[in-house]
Amino acid sequence: MITIFTIPKPFTDPHINIIQTNAIKSWVKLGVDVVLVGDDDGVDERAREFGVKHIPNVLCNEFGTPLLNSALSLVRKKFNNEYLVYVNADIILLKNFLDIFKYLNNLDQFLVVGQRYMLEIKNELEFNDDWEEEIKKDLQKNGFLNQARSALDYFVFRNKSFKNMPAFAVGRVCWDNWMIYESRRRQIHTIEVRDIITPIHQKHDTVAGINDSKNRAVNPEAQNNLKLAGGAKHIFNLDDTSHILDKDGLREKKTSWKQLEKYIQETPEILKYKNFWVIFSFGYRIFKFVVKKFLPRRFLCCPDYEIAKKFKRIYFCHIRKVGGTSLNHSFLALCGDNKKIYSRLVNSKKHYIKCGNKIFAGWSKELIEEGKYFYAFSHIPVHKLNLPPQTFIIGIIRNPIERVLSHYKMLLHFKEKKINHECMKVEGGWLGDSFSDFLDRVPRKDLLNQLYMFSENFNIDEAIINIKKCSHVFFTENYNEGIKKLSGKLKLDLKPFNERRAQNYFKPKKEDLIKLEKLLEPEIIFYNQVKEIFN
Repeated sequence: MITIFTIPKPFTDPHINIIQTNAIKSWVKLGVDVVLVGDDDGVDERAREFGVKHIPNVLCNEFGTPLLNSALSLVRKKFNNEYLVYVNADIILLKNFLDIFKYLNNLDQFLVVGQRYMLEIKNELEFNDDWEEEIKKDLQKNGFLNQARSALDYFVFRNKSFKNMPAFAVGRVCWDNWMIYESRRRQIHTIEVRDIITPIHQKHDTVAGINDSKNRAVNPEAQNNLKLAGGAKHIFNLDDTSHILDKDGLREKKTSWKQLEKYIQETPEILKYKNFWVIFSFGYRIFKFVVKKFLPRRFLCCPDYEIAKKFKRIYFCHIRKVGGTSLNHSFLALCGDNKKIYSRLVNSKKHYIKCGNKIFAGWSKELIEEGKYFYAFSHIPVHKLNLPPQTFIIGIIRNPIERVLSHYKMLLHFKEKKINHECMKVEGGWLGDSFSDFLDRVPRKDLLNQLYMFSENFNIDEAIINIKKCSHVFFTENYNEGIKKLSGKLKLDLKPFNERRAQNYFKPKKEDLIKLEKLLEPEIIFYNQVKEIFN
């Protein structure tokens, strides 16, 4: 399924021998296919020693430097694995590197890149059972995260990707930056991974005149790589990636002004003028002021709602699989056909619509914190939100075991019926081949989502304090009764709906239920305490 390949340097230098040995042995520990490409001294012997594959006869340039496109082509001919990972031969990978692949199953094409940690290692590592814990301690004490945004050491992509790669010289500048540029040009997911993996770059001396800043401008191989990349305008870095993958999952980045300027380098000359963006920004601010000052207020401002005498807006803290979509439809139905209005909200550019005299907002942190709406909802944890005063906050809580089972059934239903739901891009990869696989793959913040929504650190006491700030909390198990009481509090005619019920007949095994209950133990305690408070 996964092939890691590299083009090592000759193993003749004692320190290079040590760090390349450490790196390759760490990859072998991952249980994936490992391939050494090239004909330099010691490559064939080390491949046999480590029990990994060796591919010789890679094409080189006139200086004897291997060409990356040749190496990639050779690997493709030998291996049909779905994922290819190019890693520089001095990078140690820990088992958490494999965590990224559960987010990639439903992406047709992608490029995954990221920063690396720096650590000086002078000796060969002992790859015993505790080696990862030992190197993490050493890293915490003596290492650091390299803040460079242009130096890249690992690349994850599908086997079918980058078939048009130019003949870059490996180990020289620019080709890694071209990879990001090419991914963005083709409009595929270009993902910067943070926090969840620990790639470690072992410090070593660089060869003078190759990539050092003083000689880079005149080095013929560096200059040729720059030319093959299409010039300096194609030198993209981590700031130019389209998505972020971290402990909160995979999400799209916002484009900065600086990035936008880079992306339009080939547009009319006025947009390249160095002061254009300063002038544009100033003009835009004047335009906003004029619009706010002179346009009729009804076009710009949210009506001044009065809800239950003391509230100005309603916000629903929408935990996954507790009946939240049904609650959203109950509020939307106050203005007519709930399904049509929901479709409008989903398809609107900012998820912000007006129906009659009511404004609805969904999912947008900026709009929710701004507070200009009648009703809003999102999956954003309360500890990441700064809600305005006089907001009526709703929470729905569900039996933790039933909630996780419902989530699994929903994903299974989407997979079986081939429903192309947005959540399947990430969550489809959690399914695996069984419910037990799902429990192993689902991130903790999603498994314990009810607890996480009210405490970033899964602290039960903190979560109880935060949920007490809700104006109304009720339970999925008594949903209709909860809606009735909510209607009374808000003086609104809310009708109960039942949306998104997965149609399948999945029944978990007894041992999986035991496993699930153990994993959910802190959330079960939280749930029982909430029941005591709000019942």
